[in-house]
Amino acid sequence: PPLPPEPEASETAIAPAEDESPAGGSSSSLASSSSSAVRKVFYFGFLATLVGYAAVFAPKGDAGVLAAVMANPVKPDLNSVYFAVFSGLGLWPLLYLAVLNPARA
Repeated sequence: PPLPPEPEASETAIAPAEDESPAGGSSSSLASSSSSAVRKVFYFGFLATLVGYAAVFAPKGDAGVLAAVMANPVKPDLNSVYFAVFSGLGLWPLLYLAVLNPARA
């Protein structure tokens, strides 16, 4: 089938945004600050929910695994998968730090 004709420039033009409020002041900084406050409250609520969930609903762990790793950290007497996961837990914060906070030029 044939392609539809391209719209003319007047049909695709976007009206410029108004930078000033009717009172003559700028409303963009007020909107930005309230948006930032809402975002902070949302993130705090989200993190508080995750911590609450972990504190209340998380299954009780086996203290024997931690004791085995702490007793012999080089070669603990437990499943190698558990040891790999336990050892990898220390690397996640470093990975997040490297990705989320790159070096400044």
